[in-house]
Amino acid sequence: MKKWVKRSLWITVIVLSIIVAISITYILINSNKFADYFVYNLIEERYTEYENDPESGRGNLDEFGLTDVEEVILTTSDSLNLEALYFPSQNGATIILVHGFKSGRFNDHSLIPTSILVKNGYGVIYPMRRAHGHSDGEIVTFGKNEIFDLEAAYQFLVNTPEVNVEKIGLLGQSMGAAISITYASKNNELKAIIAEDPYDSYENTIGTSVEHYTGLPAFPFANIIKFFVESKLDLKLEDYDPIKYITQISPSPIFILSGGKDATVKSSGGKNLFQAAGDPVEYWYEPEYDHGDFRYEGVEQYEKRIIEFFDKYLLEEGAN
Repeated sequence: MKKWVKRSLWITVIVLSIIVAISITYILINSNKFADYFVYNLIEERYTEYENDPESGRGNLDEFGLTDVEEVILTTSDSLNLEALYFPSQNGATIILVHGFKSGRFNDHSLIPTSILVKNGYGVIYPMRRAHGHSDGEIVTFGKNEIFDLEAAYQFLVNTPEVNVEKIGLLGQSMGAAISITYASKNNELKAIIAEDPYDSYENTIGTSVEHYTGLPAFPFANIIKFFVESKLDLKLEDYDPIKYITQISPSPIFILSGGKDATVKSSGGKNLFQAAGDPVEYWYEPEYDHGDFRYEGVEQYEKRIIEFFDKYLLEEGAN
């Protein structure tokens, strides 16, 4: 083989090796960067975001007609303080409202269902989970420790004299829905659960979520980001898959809402959860809805159906 041919082959191999090395480095650096995004929600960054967002915080409560409200501090079993809004019940039943991943501080995503519930006489305890709002913590643990936040909200209600402990329900949104399922499996005193836009497992939804939150393609980033997330948190995400826990909720009823065009979590997750749940279970699937569209695009039907569900299992004679 002529020297120039050998030299050309070697140059080609070297160039390709450099390209591969650069590509791998790019993938690893960006995967680690976005793993940090999923895991950490730093206080300083949150506060800056809230200051620049006029719709974040308590400023828009009046817009939703939420005037009878008490600001409370919840303390978790692992000693974190969580800020929360408490709206006393008018009909004897109270709902724990569980917001989604990196939700803004008391924003309209969760104030819409809060206002619907309050308007229909329900009490609501709406905490900002750890690493959200002005609550303590800077690390999202995907359900491992967040169940302590829900337990703190539940214990607040149990220790509030005017609350009927036989009429407490849950309404969770997105990641909050997934965490609500996990928590409800451990607290059989809850009488009714609504899971709005939940995912069934991290394995099933991680590709969709990575594309939505980062703009990166699912392959090859999703599984590498998952690896970094698990390494930073020293856990296995599948240990907190809600589909592993939903079978333990029965006989408490659950109502699952899922949109067919959900670009944030895999839309098949809701159906999978519905099929895995024990009775009584209800399922509302809207093929044209994206993530959160139930409370925006179909708010009138949304109000009708969530109130009918809670009325049936929390208020009607013999419900408890």
